[in-house]
Amino acid sequence: STIRRDLDELEAAGELKRIHGGAKRINGLGDEPDVASKSAQNLRAKQTIAQAAVRQIEPDDLIFLDAGTTTAQLIPFLADIGVTVITTGVDNASLLADYQISTLMLGGMVKPTTKALIGATTAEALNHYRFDVAFIGTNGVHPEFGLTTPDPEEAVIKRLAIHQRA
Repeated sequence: STIRRDLDELEAAGELKRIHGGAKRINGLGDEPDVASKSAQNLRAKQTIAQAAVRQIEPDDLIFLDAGTTTAQLIPFLADIGVTVITTGVDNASLLADYQISTLMLGGMVKPTTKALIGATTAEALNHYRFDVAFIGTNGVHPEFGLTTPDPEEAVIKRLAIHQRA
């Protein structure tokens, strides 16, 4: 009865769905929240990460800024440094323009949930650049596998950006 009660509580909290003989996860490994729902989550932690990350940047650096709500928190700090930013983030490109930061946006297909550019066109464009610093967004960090994301197309772009660091 304790397990049933625990399952009832977890279902009420939206953590799982009860099925005959047990329960199942509501969100699969491939599920990913959209930008709007992630933007307000853990905002203080994202700002703290951004403040620490911006210390890695020197004036006149060419930096890669991945799509994402954590990487977006760096943008206000970049305005006074005098950098050029290459980004795969549609929202980030717009915000960079608002801050009048020199920005190159790669081409490619836009992934609706993350508003990230993905695909062969993005990868090909990314191959033409080397960065002083690359800031990569990630869904998680695994002790054995490293940075994780549920989308293989997006993972290819992130991996390529990491290898394009000068």
